[in-house]
Order: sequence, then C-alpha cells, then structure tokens
Amino acid sequence: MKATKAKKLCTGSAQIIVAFVADIEDKGGKVSWEEISDDFLNSIDKAGWKEKLGIN
Repeated sequence: MKATKAKKLCTGSAQIIVAFVADIEDKGGKVSWEEISDDFLNSIDKAGWKEKLGIN
C-alpha cells in the first residue's frame, strides 16, 4: 500500500500529508492539491494538527 510506504519515507508533518494523499490514491482516487487543500487543512485543524504542525 502506498500509505504504508509513504510513512516509511517521510517524517513529521510531511509524513501526515503524504500518508493522507497516499490513502486517497490507495482507494482509487486522484489527488489535486487545489481541490483538497482546504478540506485537508480544515480536517487537520479540527483534529488539532494545524497547531501542532505550526500551520497558519
């Protein structure tokens, strides 16, 4: 699975983002950063990750 491989290749915040994208691709989806960026940022904000990652 891409998500598992991605997690081994990255660390920290990059790992979270790459794993998120890889998980979508594992499920057969195509990722466009323009389309998912707001949804992604909103979801990690709700989970408290924006603050932990230092994303403004």
